[in-house]
Amino acid sequence: MILTPEQASEIVGVPAVQLVRWAYLGQGPRNSGTKHKPMFDEDDLAEWKDDLNSQVDTMLRRQGFRF
Repeated sequence: MILTPEQASEIVGVPAVQLVRWAYLGQGPRNSGTKHKPMFDEDDLAEWKDDLNSQVDTMLRRQGFRF
């Protein structure tokens, strides 16, 4: 399902305005719309969030944190 920044923000846990900014800058989750009217695929958001969580886990483990 294709989502607006407002809908996507609930899934990834960041404000919609941040998603719009990232889309404009070509950063953050994959933008399925345009840089001026971003839209986000639900599957892309889940993948981006999983990748981000994995990167954080790796960083914390390198610093000696145990889960």
